Amino acid sequence: MNECKSGLWKHGLLLTLLFGFTVMILGGVLGFLINLPIVSYFQHRSFLPAAHGHGALMGVYGMLAIALALFGLRNIVDTRYWKERWLMTGFSGLNVGLLGMIVITLVPVGVMQAVESFENGFWSARSLQFYQRPVVKMLLWWRMVPDTVFIVVGVLPIVAAAAYGLLHLRAVRQPAAVETAGTEAETARELVGA
Repeated sequence: MNECKSGLWKHGLLLTLLFGFTVMILGGVLGFLINLPIVSYFQHRSFLPAAHGHGALMGVYGMLAIALALFGLRNIVDTRYWKERWLMTGFSGLNVGLLGMIVITLVPVGVMQAVESFENGFWSARSLQFYQRPVVKMLLWWRMVPDTVFIVVGVLPIVAAAAYGLLHLRAVRQPAAVETAGTEAETARELVGA
């Protein structure tokens, strides 16, 4: 049992470091990059702001919402039926899939769009001819790999663990009965002073 807990702790630490690094890069560097006036002017509605949006929205707020929901769920699920390994796998899948989406497709295509828009104008970076380039098509097709990891290894284990937990809730405990001094009639007599 200690080996399992130690392994989960090491896995959780590695996951936290990966998550922290991802959030720092996406929230900090990409957030700063897309707010530069020249980038904001030339890259509005392109892949670079989408990279920041994916990282910030899911990487920060989505993970926080999932963590808070599971924190609450853990308090109402019977401990025998809490699937820690499923949840750790799910969080790993979410992080790896999200990082893959950003690194494999969104940032490379965003950088190519930035170069294209600086050279030929934003219309050229959003044209059908730009998206028909072999390297852009290849990167967009490769996006299926991290998306699949995100859904299959990330979302499904978390949903399965939450559903399994909701089917095995802790028994409701009744509060201890407060001892009464007497019956209602005796209490009424005491109040009236009879």
